[in-house]
Amino acid sequence: MIVKFCEANIFIVFISLAIFFQSSLANANSDLSVEHKLIEKVHEYYDLEKVGDWKQTYSFRTPLYRKSVAVDLYKEKMMRDNAGWELIAFQIIEKAVEGNYAAFKIG
Repeated sequence: MIVKFCEANIFIVFISLAIFFQSSLANANSDLSVEHKLIEKVHEYYDLEKVGDWKQTYSFRTPLYRKSVAVDLYKEKMMRDNAGWELIAFQIIEKAVEGNYAAFKIG
């Protein structure tokens, strides 16, 4: 699940690794390669957010979220939440991985 909280241009993003990888973490070559793939996915998500591709950003949500929130409602909310500002760039400030979950502090 991706949860966004904005305060003074700091975003905290939680992403379920299970969404991004076909294989389990146990099958990963190394922690570094898993971390690299995860960072690529974070960049992919924000690139999609920059262009307002809500259908694709929706696909990054957990299955439970997608089951609970219809894609049309999600798109409507994202368009409303993003009105009046534009994402130009972001930087990963901190990251932590535990089990199948990761937390990022984005600024």
